[in-house]
Amino acid sequence: MKKILFQLCFGLTFLLFNCDSSSNETISPTIVITDSQSLPKGGISLTADFQNFSEGDELGFYISNENGGEEYLISTPKIGINTIELTSGLIQDEKYWFYAFIRTNDNVFYSITKEFYALTGSYIPELESISPSSGYIGSDIEIVFSEKLDNPKIENFEIKLHTQDVEIIDIVEDKKIVCKIPDFIPISGYYRYPWAKISIIYLGKSVPCDYEFHIKSPEITSISPKFIDWEGEITIKGSFFEEGYPPNYIAVNINDFYMGNITYKNHDEIRVKVSIHMFANNPKIVVDSNFKYVTQETNTFSYYPPEIVSFQQGSVGDEIEIIGKYFWPASYVNEVYFDSYKAEIISGESTKLVVKIPDGTYINNKASLKVHIRDFLTSEPKEFTFN
Repeated sequence: MKKILFQLCFGLTFLLFNCDSSSNETISPTIVITDSQSLPKGGISLTADFQNFSEGDELGFYISNENGGEEYLISTPKIGINTIELTSGLIQDEKYWFYAFIRTNDNVFYSITKEFYALTGSYIPELESISPSSGYIGSDIEIVFSEKLDNPKIENFEIKLHTQDVEIIDIVEDKKIVCKIPDFIPISGYYRYPWAKISIIYLGKSVPCDYEFHIKSPEITSISPKFIDWEGEITIKGSFFEEGYPPNYIAVNINDFYMGNITYKNHDEIRVKVSIHMFANNPKIVVDSNFKYVTQETNTFSYYPPEIVSFQQGSVGDEIEIIGKYFWPASYVNEVYFDSYKAEIISGESTKLVVKIPDGTYINNKASLKVHIRDFLTSEPKEFTFN
């Protein structure tokens, strides 16, 4: 009987001891990474099995590359499989390392570290608009996405027109990129392309884009004055390049002749001295600015017709002076007629002609005196009475 009681007491003591030992044993959290998958439209999904954690513990993933890393917490963790999707901040084809963790009040428990490649980069929303489609070198354009980007930075973008880098001025409300149009690369020498395709790369990923930017043609709004003297100056107003290549390049052709004497130019006004050899009224004017041009073929300008103010009297064979205005500055372009008889011009300038009265048959000892300049300008006739 004593033997039986001893055995019972010993067994009970052993059982109680084992129960106390079991209740005091601590089971550590465990984490096993199960998957990492690239998302079709950009981003990565990371999955891990989290076990033996308590309410209030923090669960998450830590992701890093050669430039540093960042942790991403699971907002509503659960026992077992947990997944996060990271759709922003990943550089296309970049190699990353990651691990999962459980952070308790006293300790942090880690999974093993694994790696992945951002094969689809980050998710990038579609382009909503790029405007304007034409303008000048130095103009601003706005690139607008259909959705907000996640904390975009200027250094995350690489934007080019043709092969020239575009200066990014600002990012507005995380979806509008404000840029400045650069010089396009030369075709040859100083000649430049008048249009260019735009390319956009964000975090190493190309953004689908079929946008073209066209250099805007200059515009003529007015030409003044409507009448000029020889070697007079005209003012052309309109819209021209504020910047170009070469800088502020503007050329003016009149009736297909280059006018080299531009006395003033800016983005909305050009003043040019007209060649003395431009013998035409309402000539065609072409303004060329950075290989885009505008033509005005009518209602440009005309020359004042020659005007006889006074003249000396004389007889056939005499040399007389004709005083006036708007004569051609050299004698050989002017022509003087007494009726239909052409006089010999001895000398001439813009306000005075010396001529020899031609022999002819004059009725009533009178003639109609006129001055011609080429075949398009004629003075009002004056009555000449012979001595």
